[in-house]
Amino acid sequence: MKHIMIVIDGMDDLPTPMLSDKTPLETANKPNLNEIANKSKLGYVYPISEDYAPESDTAIVALLGNNPNISSRAQFEALGYGIKLKRGDLVLRANFGTVDTLENRKMLDRRAGRTLTTNEAKQLAQTLNKEIKIPVKFQFIPTVQHRGLLVFYGGLGDNITNTDTYVHEKGKIFVKDCFDWSRALDEEDNTEFSANLVNSFVSQACKILGEHPINKLRIKKGLLPANIILTRDAGVELPTLNKFSRAMAIVNMPLEKGIAKDSGMDVFHSDYP
Repeated sequence: MKHIMIVIDGMDDLPTPMLSDKTPLETANKPNLNEIANKSKLGYVYPISEDYAPESDTAIVALLGNNPNISSRAQFEALGYGIKLKRGDLVLRANFGTVDTLENRKMLDRRAGRTLTTNEAKQLAQTLNKEIKIPVKFQFIPTVQHRGLLVFYGGLGDNITNTDTYVHEKGKIFVKDCFDWSRALDEEDNTEFSANLVNSFVSQACKILGEHPINKLRIKKGLLPANIILTRDAGVELPTLNKFSRAMAIVNMPLEKGIAKDSGMDVFHSDYP
């Protein structure tokens, strides 16, 4: 029997007075989704549990029958983007964000207003890769718009905290006002070294980005500058997922591509966005 599973990540929302106390989904004109729904089996699904708000990676990993605790978002995104890694190479998911100053660490927007173009990100990344000096080989890879990946090559540890203000603890999600410096969560030397590498990169990047012509132009246009790199979800090893050898996935973002590849699916890229 053939099945199609459509995962629409992040579509749900809350009712708003602007839409007569309806959600955007309730208000939208969606004939194609309505037609699919009429021919589908529908039901409430909690990917992990009723009191657990999953992120994109843990939700999809769980929907494919895996233990969500084994998920490694940065590793999946690297696989999906075609980055070749060895075990022990440290990869982190990264966002271009907007910080007030490096000293007060106050975040103005953790995604630079969602207005950064992929082309702008590529130019900023080129400067970072050229000018940042740290004691290991590294690469900052812009992926889509404000999103990116930060890779440190070598035998490193991933048991470190995020610098991103987005916090996911015990199934709850919240966003802090200020970013944190990364710190080691164990006493291993390579873990402490990894945290120091991240902090050195973030500090240098903030100073470089603050003076970059692209950000000066963005400010003139009334846009938020992309003046900091926020990191999260560090990983040094790709998880092993359940295999679906007779399956295909139509996806367009690196995370979903990586999960599909790790699941043994044939992966096809959609043209949107």
